[in-house]
Amino acid sequence: MKAPTIARVAVASTILVFLVLYIKVAADSAASYTSTRQAVPGVFGHNTASGDGVFGKALATGRGVLGVSESGAGVEGHAKEGRGVVGTSDTKAGVEGYSTDAVGVWGFTRAQSGAGGEFHNNGGGDLLRAGAGGLFRVSNTGDVLVRGQLLGAAGSQGPQGPPGPPGPQGLQGPKAFKGPKAFKGPKALKALKARLCVPSRCVAVGPARRDVVVLVVKLPVRCRA
Repeated sequence: MKAPTIARVAVASTILVFLVLYIKVAADSAASYTSTRQAVPGVFGHNTASGDGVFGKALATGRGVLGVSESGAGVEGHAKEGRGVVGTSDTKAGVEGYSTDAVGVWGFTRAQSGAGGEFHNNGGGDLLRAGAGGLFRVSNTGDVLVRGQLLGAAGSQGPQGPPGPPGPQGLQGPKAFKGPKAFKGPKALKALKARLCVPSRCVAVGPARRDVVVLVVKLPVRCRA
């Protein structure tokens, strides 16, 4: 009676050991699901209590969720009212995009009031930074700086340029006014005195005009004809 009992206990122990090993291997191995239909996903998670449909967690430097595709999207998120994809990090970049032949991060919207990309910084730092060392920056106040120079700011005065070509000839000026008639010189007065003979009189020589000073000449009593 003892021999059969011992044999039975040995068989039961062996089965138990294999069962424990099988459970351990099954727990450590990755679950794999395959779908041969386009409309049927390989893995589907559904939550009706406002929880997570799919949750992935990795310790140390592992990735919580990894998506790989040969020609489609590796990871895609879609939401009716919420955000399609959200990335958060305590010390590193919240979202990182990398491409070997195309754009690393691309944004698109169909909303007239929306924007392809929107950036905020509640810590007071730059809103946007591009290039090594910040070649292009948009500060928190909206100032745009290129290579450290503020766009729109007045720079130092440059050197004086060369003189320009002569301009076109100007219009002809108005015709000048005719000036007053000139006084007769001493020679004319001498001839006049030789022809006039008016004793003890003063004779006015020149036209009587308001704008001409009248020259008064006192003639001698004796004169020649």
